[in-house]
Amino acid sequence: MPLCKTYRYQVLVNHMEYAHFCGSQRIDVVKLTHLFYWWKAIKTKHRVRDLDEITEDLKPQNVRSMIRQRIDYDLPGAGQNYCVHCAKHFISDKALKEHLGSRPHKRRLKELEIEPYSIEESERAAGMGNYINPKRRKVMEYDDILEAIGEKCIDDEQKTANNTQQAEITSSSTT
Repeated sequence: MPLCKTYRYQVLVNHMEYAHFCGSQRIDVVKLTHLFYWWKAIKTKHRVRDLDEITEDLKPQNVRSMIRQRIDYDLPGAGQNYCVHCAKHFISDKALKEHLGSRPHKRRLKELEIEPYSIEESERAAGMGNYINPKRRKVMEYDDILEAIGEKCIDDEQKTANNTQQAEITSSSTT
């Protein structure tokens, strides 16, 4: 039995010398426990906002400040490319546009269609009243939000830029 400085390590080594992981690879039990703590730290670091917080962000008075935030160089894309539904920052408009068509974004939209958990619902679940199924609601898509706050859609900006470039090319070729 190996001599160890910490009691915890010694107990783990006494009970199970090695743990099997991924078939034939043998990993020490202590390494597995460190892996667990590492994974817990990663999960905490990458935790996203809860659905009730995102619902608050989707209210008209909050949505403008969430989409067009102040420039912050510590955030990806300086904080200018933000998906309100998923509460994520993106590096560029292209990355944001790709995200808007992705499966995780569509799943999040579907999750947001159900009304968030409320105090009244918890009281009904505890026996104070009759249970009512949560209602479904319509969630505004990203382009609809941009139109509502007076911003141009990503596609509209690209179309106008392409149209002006083509107009300049045709006018220069005719003269």
